[in-house]
Amino acid sequence: VWTEDIAPHVVQSITAGVPADAPAFLEAARTHAPVFVDGWEAGEQRVAATDDYGTVALYPMLVAGEVVGLLAVGLLDTREWTEQDRAVVRAAGRSMNLSLERAEVASQLQTQRDALHARTQALEAFAELTRDLTLEADPHALIRRAQEIILSLLPDGYALYWEREGDRLLVRTQVGQVGNDALQRQLDAG
Repeated sequence: VWTEDIAPHVVQSITAGVPADAPAFLEAARTHAPVFVDGWEAGEQRVAATDDYGTVALYPMLVAGEVVGLLAVGLLDTREWTEQDRAVVRAAGRSMNLSLERAEVASQLQTQRDALHARTQALEAFAELTRDLTLEADPHALIRRAQEIILSLLPDGYALYWEREGDRLLVRTQVGQVGNDALQRQLDAG
C-alpha cells in the first residue's frame, strides 16, 4: 500500500520487491525499532529508483513479537529528520501497530468463539442422543440418530455403520448419499 503522491517509477520499483538484506530494512526488522535514514541513497540502501527521497523512516509492525510488516515514510526535499518529524512517525507507527495487534486479538477471539460454538453444538447434540437412549431400544435406530447428529455438525457428507456378517462387512445404517451410484451398489452388496 502506498500514498498517491509517490512517483510511478518509485511505485514500480518498490512493488517489485526490496532485497531482504537492504540495510535500513534489515536493521528495522532485526532491532524491532524504527530506523530513520537521513540523506537516503538508493544504491547504498539497495532500493532502486528511490533517489528522489531525501529521508526515509522504517517503522516495524509487530504482532506477538514478530515483524509482520514495515511502515515506510519518505520526505521529499528534506535531507535530515527533525525531532518533530520523528515524533510524528513514531506516533503514527504506534497507532498502526496497535491497530494490527487489536485486529490479531479480534481474529483469535473469533476463532475461539467459533470453536466454542462448535463444541457447544456437539455437546447439545450428544445430550439429545443421551436422552434418546432412554426412549429408544433399537440399537440401529440409536446409531442412525448418532450419525445424523454427527453429520449435522459437519459439512455435507455421509455416515455408514458396518457390522460383520460371516466373511463380509455389511452397511446396517447409512445417513446421507455417497454421490456415486456404482459405489452405493458396492456398499449395499457389502
